[in-house]
Amino acid sequence: MSTTAMVERAFVVVYAVLRIGVVGQLVVAAVTYWARGELPVASGVAGVVALAWSVGYFVVVWRHRTFMALPTWLGVVDVAIAVGVLVVVGLALPRDWQIGSWHAWHYAYAAVVAPTIPAWLRSRTSSLVMAALIAGVYLAVVLPGNVAALSTAVINSVSFLVFTGASAVICPALRRVAGESDVNAARVVRLTGELEHARYQFHIHNATGLLARLARDDTPPDVLPALRTQALEESNRLRREALRPVVGSGIGDYATMTLSQVVTLAVRGFGHLPLEVRTSLAREVTLQRVEAVILQSALVSLLYNVQFHARATEVVVHADHDGPDWEVSVCDDGVGFDPERTPYGFGLQSQVMDATRRVGMTFTLRSRPGEGTCAVIRGRAQTPSSDIG
Repeated sequence: MSTTAMVERAFVVVYAVLRIGVVGQLVVAAVTYWARGELPVASGVAGVVALAWSVGYFVVVWRHRTFMALPTWLGVVDVAIAVGVLVVVGLALPRDWQIGSWHAWHYAYAAVVAPTIPAWLRSRTSSLVMAALIAGVYLAVVLPGNVAALSTAVINSVSFLVFTGASAVICPALRRVAGESDVNAARVVRLTGELEHARYQFHIHNATGLLARLARDDTPPDVLPALRTQALEESNRLRREALRPVVGSGIGDYATMTLSQVVTLAVRGFGHLPLEVRTSLAREVTLQRVEAVILQSALVSLLYNVQFHARATEVVVHADHDGPDWEVSVCDDGVGFDPERTPYGFGLQSQVMDATRRVGMTFTLRSRPGEGTCAVIRGRAQTPSSDIG
């Protein structure tokens, strides 16, 4: 169940309990006064109507599980019945019974109807206008012949506005928080899906690329030892991946990693390349786990491209940051290529360009035949956290 649904259900339960509590007291008082012969007929009829309406109203609300799914006219009728109860009971009671006893149950009933208004009416202004209407009707009914009780009547009437005003603040606030919670939950689901997709692409692409390179007849013999080492590491990584818990089973799936850690993990297994790795400026930059996995996958793909195509004598992997912005570059002095005329393979297109773009990173590539290649991935760091994974 979504947070919004739980909040709406809570509104229904709270307002139903309030209404049931008051109506229950109304029934007890009505029976008592009827036994004493002190229950005016009009008050008794109004009580039956209020009881029947309240039961039917909340049965409908409970079936919808939320006030917001109700037609507006149903809420208007609820307020109209409360106003009618004020008028009928107020006119039926003697003047000295209007305040201070359960003979005057009409005030308590209207007092629990008023705060329900913001639950079905989104406009705070309209809710307060309706509460003011109830307060005005209450004063108009009670005050004639009861001037001595002016202060009590005014205080009672103000309570309609206070209860409704409090509800008009609480209802939108809780709905807003619930909505934000649902949005964040959906974002976690989306990021989890992206993380799984990135992991899948990362392992499948690397494994198939290594197998294809090992199977080729033209693979230089001096490269085979490094490829075998990488194949062994990749097979172990695949085995660990197959045995790991499902994403979302623990907080570690959403922990952060430093940019330095990501680069270090990515270059592991490429020790046979003429690598120069600079990560000292990236130790304080933190990334969410999904960003870290996608960045690591992209860097590995770039290094495979260098290994298989560049024929470089120098490869520099440099991580840097400027405030919240960071970048990682992979530059080599190899044969280079013309980006405008060379179609990108799966690794460069999907694992680097598409994957980094999905999580808000940017990718740029500079290369010319005979002048090497420089690939740069940029992004924005997370707020520093003590949860470094």
